[in-house]
Amino acid sequence: IFIIISSHFQVEAKPCADTFPGDCRNGGNERCAISFSSYKKRKASNCQCRPYDDKKRLCDCEC
Repeated sequence: IFIIISSHFQVEAKPCADTFPGDCRNGGNERCAISFSSYKKRKASNCQCRPYDDKKRLCDCEC
């Protein structure tokens, strides 16, 4: 019988960044985390939203 303790196998979050449509107003950091989940199918946390150009924002997160 093998017992696996899941806490020993947790993967450390790594930096990830990408651009998404929209701007950083009205909860930009939270919108970045949602964008990673929706567009990239990855869970992101500790996001920082930064203006990229007139139509996009840069989301700098941990994934």
